[in-house]
Amino acid sequence: MVGVAGKSKGCHTCIKRRVKCDETKPICKRCTKAGYTCSGYDRALRFLNSFQDGFSACTNGGNIVTRVEKISTTQSPPPELGLVAFKDNICFSFLMDNFVWRTYGTPWLELAALGNMGKLSLDSCQALSQVNFGVHYHQGGMQVQGAIQYGGVLRSLIPRLARSKEPEMGALIVPIMLLLMYTSSQGDRAGSGSHVAGLTQLLCSCGPEAFYSSTMRSVFESCRATLITVGLITKRRTFLEEPQWRTASWPIATSPTNEQSQLTDVLALVPGLLDDKVLLDNGSKDMFPAEFISRLTSMLVDLFRWRWEWDEVNPDISSSEDGRTHRRRTSLQILHFSSSTQASDIMLYNSILMWIIGLLNSVSPQNAQKNIMIAATLAKGSTLSFSNNSSPLLFPGQKAQLCNLAIEICQVFEWQIHDLKNHRSSSRFFLMPIGMAWSVLEKDEEYRTWITEILDLSRVTRGYALGKNSFGFGNYAFPRIPEELT
Repeated sequence: MVGVAGKSKGCHTCIKRRVKCDETKPICKRCTKAGYTCSGYDRALRFLNSFQDGFSACTNGGNIVTRVEKISTTQSPPPELGLVAFKDNICFSFLMDNFVWRTYGTPWLELAALGNMGKLSLDSCQALSQVNFGVHYHQGGMQVQGAIQYGGVLRSLIPRLARSKEPEMGALIVPIMLLLMYTSSQGDRAGSGSHVAGLTQLLCSCGPEAFYSSTMRSVFESCRATLITVGLITKRRTFLEEPQWRTASWPIATSPTNEQSQLTDVLALVPGLLDDKVLLDNGSKDMFPAEFISRLTSMLVDLFRWRWEWDEVNPDISSSEDGRTHRRRTSLQILHFSSSTQASDIMLYNSILMWIIGLLNSVSPQNAQKNIMIAATLAKGSTLSFSNNSSPLLFPGQKAQLCNLAIEICQVFEWQIHDLKNHRSSSRFFLMPIGMAWSVLEKDEEYRTWITEILDLSRVTRGYALGKNSFGFGNYAFPRIPEELT
């Protein structure tokens, strides 16, 4: 036989029977005549490098010998190489691949997954990642494991929350946040309500001082974004509108503020305005339209002042390109930004502006545009002129209608979706602006199709506004601009 000396080339069946094979291909005649099933001739190979030792091989002229060994095709992999050993890593990787959660939880979510924020945080992250992976890939066993893990964390948390004087009480915000993400993605409204109440109680008990450090500040910002969003949906004011919770007053040395933090300080006041608007509509004697309008105008001045200052720090940050989705029918241009942070800033700014303008329209429709222009002029400190606006972004007071602001949000969001590979910065309100834009534009079939096409560009956001998202966001409620405000 030609080949390796001492190695039979017969079929597997003849070798096992220890008889000489006639080596007929594809099946041998000896097996056929004897009534056996021929197992064929395929060989599984593994390559092993062997030498005396690395040093002597290099210095003494040692040769590296390559040896080929036959292994059984039915041999099972060693237990330590099973996928079970890598389950947590696979689930965590899938969780962090979700850019909405990743940017919402920067950097604390990854720290929790690495076990750097305590065992309860790690266990909570495992529960979230397992159920998220299991639901998406229809792995029932994984979902059950996630649910068991969730229950275990919950049982451990309850007695610790009862001890209000426990040291490092503020650190419990991380596992509670993760449990809230778990229940929200599963559509468990009762569980989500309990976790929201738990977060409120925890923050009020600890006070803002517990979150001054940079890591805890990042968790607080995510938590604050969630609680404000709940306030917008329920139209109930939150404790976060109180001065001590506005991060502009926090020590800069320990907790430097950024643009989104400043905007969130303003957004924190909106749930209280919605709450007061309900009282105003019900004829409460404690609410006066003139005073309410004055508060709205004052907030507009602050918001527009932020926008003018932002424009100075970010000159020429956007340019126009050809559209890449439904633009051929909307005749709009796509916007371009230097960073995802700038895009997130503008979307959040427009979202807040939509709430305030909507409230002005509902309380004083005849004078709303006049009040908007007054606020923009006061914020600018000089006469307004839009004729020299070379930026494709709307200036304060320019085309200040809800539909125009909603369209600009969509333009910015489309750029973000196309630039996801570079999106690593924090974005606590990634989905909220596009949800609000949807609530304003959804009755127009052209814009409805456009927004749907933008969301469909990513598997993570596909079907979000329609409640059909496979990543759990289909169960998320998003703030909607009420019809009476449009």
